[in-house]
Amino acid sequence: MARSYVMLAVVAGVVVAIHAIVYGRFLAAVRQACRAAQNHGLPDWLPAQVERVRGRASRFILGGAVVAIVAAFLRIATDSPWSLAAASFAAGFNAVAFFVEYAGFVALRRLRAEIQARASRPAEAPAPSPHDPEPMSI
Repeated sequence: MARSYVMLAVVAGVVVAIHAIVYGRFLAAVRQACRAAQNHGLPDWLPAQVERVRGRASRFILGGAVVAIVAAFLRIATDSPWSLAAASFAAGFNAVAFFVEYAGFVALRRLRAEIQARASRPAEAPAPSPHDPEPMSI
């Protein structure tokens, strides 16, 4: 019986590790988008969109990790039928969480392509303001 507890702890640890890696990748994408927007003078909505994608996915990342830990703890600490219900809920929730994380990666890939396309374009000269003085001709 102790072997099943060890296996359950290993599975919960792997699920938490996967969620941690995914969260780190989302954080790196936000940092990369902010840096690219500053360096290339891109509009502010691009890093904001990346941050929005990270925010939406982070709920599922944190929730999936917490649900896996709680289900493993309930199964190890108590041998009740409720622990099996918690484990099945954790499996279903993590399946949805992994799908949402994948959708977030797809959105990040599209935003990264948009950032690269805008950064590779030559910068446009700003339109002259009506308040700017006329350039002097010599």
